Amino acid sequence: MSEPATAFDGLPPVHGRDDLWLVDSLYVALDAQASLDAAAALVQADSTDWDAYVRAARAALALGIAAEERSDQKAWYLRAESYGARAVAIDSMRVDGLYWLAAARGRRTLLESPRAIVSLANEVHVIANRVLVLDPSHPGAHNILGRFNFELLILSRVERFFARHLLGGDSIIKQATWPEAERHQVASVEMAPFMILFHYELARTYARQGKRAEAREQYETVLALPIRHPPDPRWQALSKRAIERMEKGR
Repeated sequence: MSEPATAFDGLPPVHGRDDLWLVDSLYVALDAQASLDAAAALVQADSTDWDAYVRAARAALALGIAAEERSDQKAWYLRAESYGARAVAIDSMRVDGLYWLAAARGRRTLLESPRAIVSLANEVHVIANRVLVLDPSHPGAHNILGRFNFELLILSRVERFFARHLLGGDSIIKQATWPEAERHQVASVEMAPFMILFHYELARTYARQGKRAEAREQYETVLALPIRHPPDPRWQALSKRAIERMEKGR
């Protein structure tokens, strides 16, 4: 059976396993729930199935991004983390397990209180950098580190003060810079130019720095690229909205 045509998704190709081929096929058909159900059935049958765990983490993360309520998002991200953590426990040297763990934990960090942000951000930073030690050209790890810088930089003054002076986050706050945010996001786009998410987050990075022309170019790229992952329609809708705001001079 031939493999589904996946873009970068932090997973190795499938060879000789029709059950994993089905999981991937459901995912690229944009049915994250069915993909998760199929992957979860595999890990229930074999608790050492690393390939199934990383695919379950991928699908749960996609469902979290699609969820409307913060409580639902957090529940999905925690589930994705648990699958990613299990994959890392099975094999801590395989970058894809580390990547999905960092991606899920990074998304959850954005939903937590300032008290939890510093410790979680540190964990995400460590895991993403570990991925780059193992694979310097991993586009997903660069994307995570770009977003890591971005999110720390847009904290409010009160949040930054609280994080730096009351929670011991001074060093992690200080190391976040716009050049680093941009460098990592540009790297992710160069290494995986077909990834809608990476272009979207590079656009946000440009926009926040006032680089409107560069931001618009990336938002337009988001709209032009074919959908490959379940969250892609969300990034396209947000990009369309951003372009409309630009046209109104906002």
